[in-house]
Amino acid sequence: MSTPRPVSVRLVFRGRDLGAGFAAFAAERLARYALDGRVVATGPSEVAVEAAGHPALVDMLEVGCSIGPLDAVVLDVERRDGPA
Repeated sequence: MSTPRPVSVRLVFRGRDLGAGFAAFAAERLARYALDGRVVATGPSEVAVEAAGHPALVDMLEVGCSIGPLDAVVLDVERRDGPA
């Protein structure tokens, strides 16, 4: 069985109370999942993250950030292929 090719995406999370706390949470998840990437834009209702790595770990990042942290409410995630 072959190893999946790394993917590179830009994830834009939209919702309420995202801001700096959510950006720090996303950055910590990038490191925890050993993904290359960074938080590229933050705001109270939108945070953009670029990530690259194993497809399953990038998916895990998307899901993990969609449900946490507790003080943020993610209403929508836009995922685009692209360089991270």
